[in-house]
Amino acid sequence: MTMMFMRGSDDSQHYGFLSTIKDKTRGQHGFAHAWPNESKAPTGQEDYTEIHLWRAKLYRDLVLKMKSIDDGNGKTLLDNSLLVWFSDMGMGRDHVPNDMPFIAAGSAGGQVRTGRFLQANSVRQANVWLGLSKLIGADLGSFANSNGALDLG
Repeated sequence: MTMMFMRGSDDSQHYGFLSTIKDKTRGQHGFAHAWPNESKAPTGQEDYTEIHLWRAKLYRDLVLKMKSIDDGNGKTLLDNSLLVWFSDMGMGRDHVPNDMPFIAAGSAGGQVRTGRFLQANSVRQANVWLGLSKLIGADLGSFANSNGALDLG
């Protein structure tokens, strides 16, 4: 299952349906570039925070739903899955590809120890994806600009 909040490469994802958003016309791309520079968008930082909070609640709700579904043998659907949420950039304003947070829930059928905070400084995003691919049995060898798989077990 895949969820994505951007349609193509345009800026067509708007958040006017969120009652807390002040700038009803700015799209996702515009918010990412404006934050955290308040002078570019007076409501940008507040609105961008609200957007991320909304996304976090969607992720939380999906995790809780998967946790409530019995998948047999005393395990839940979440136990047998790994649900990953990540940012495509560390700082959207400057297209910085560093310090991108990844959040994972579930244990991929017991392959991943849960309840941990991993701080992987200077690790390429491609190394994370390469590590994730190994968990699902797809030993790719390399992925994009990876220089080794991050051990997620």
